[in-house]
Amino acid sequence: MRTYFFDTEFTGLRKDTTLISIGIVSDTGDRFYAELTDYDEGMCDEWIEKNVLDHLVLSGNAELEEGLAADNKTTTVIGSKADVCCELMEWLEMDANFDSDYAAVFVSDVSHYDMVLLIDLLAGNAMKLPEFITPACHDINQDIATMLDISEKAAFDISREQLLTNRGIDLPKGQKHNALYDAEVIKAIYEDFFSVGGGKTGRKKGTMSEQEMIKKLGELTSEVEKLKANKKSLAEINAQVEKENDDLRKQIEQLESFNAELDATVKKQTEMLNGGKLYEDYQEVCIKNSKLNATVDVLVEKISMLKAVGCHG
Repeated sequence: MRTYFFDTEFTGLRKDTTLISIGIVSDTGDRFYAELTDYDEGMCDEWIEKNVLDHLVLSGNAELEEGLAADNKTTTVIGSKADVCCELMEWLEMDANFDSDYAAVFVSDVSHYDMVLLIDLLAGNAMKLPEFITPACHDINQDIATMLDISEKAAFDISREQLLTNRGIDLPKGQKHNALYDAEVIKAIYEDFFSVGGGKTGRKKGTMSEQEMIKKLGELTSEVEKLKANKKSLAEINAQVEKENDDLRKQIEQLESFNAELDATVKKQTEMLNGGKLYEDYQEVCIKNSKLNATVDVLVEKISMLKAVGCHG
């Protein structure tokens, strides 16, 4: 299998757009760059003229032209769509001729227009593609979203150059919005994400890949969130317990106050019983009762004496 990283520049975001240029870099470092001479220039708006057309060899970009001429790993074609198709197919078939199991796999960035234009360039439609060409495209925008745990919309808005810089990867030589430069950027991001030892942040065998680390980080983050939720729940329970304790303390204080009042009442009543009028009345009754008992005893004794006298008489 051979992986090809590619980018296209075209005349606008419309279904009838036409191809301006294409840049392809293989996983071996071989490169293909083409500029078409028969694109519909009338479709190009001011932004495309300034940011795309000005970076073409056809527009007199001497720096690009000299760089391509000095690079023996780059096949450069400037011609009609038919010319580019012929040269590109020949370039792709160089590997296919030496490997019966050869398959060409394409990788791009936000690739819905790029892949359609590539298929149209090579065969007109996907059903006519050579057997060795995979009629599907791997899109690194989805990889960026997955790696950074963000939405695909957020990934779309991230500067690819800034992404590489932040990850310690040197930027390729060239100009942004030149198809070959953008293909090199795509390759650098892909290899940094997926290759064992690829890029400056590539991993060693036996270590966790970045995807694995991000997955693990996600799991740990989830656990932390659960612990935070449990902590919050425990804090709420603790606050409720503290409130209940405060209520119990207030009830205890009320009971202690009531008990103190009760003790005071009992003490007062006891004092009244021991040294007050009630006790004096009680003593007076006891004295009267003692006197009455004594009188009764005297009378009983006299009656007994009278009975005795009567019996003797």
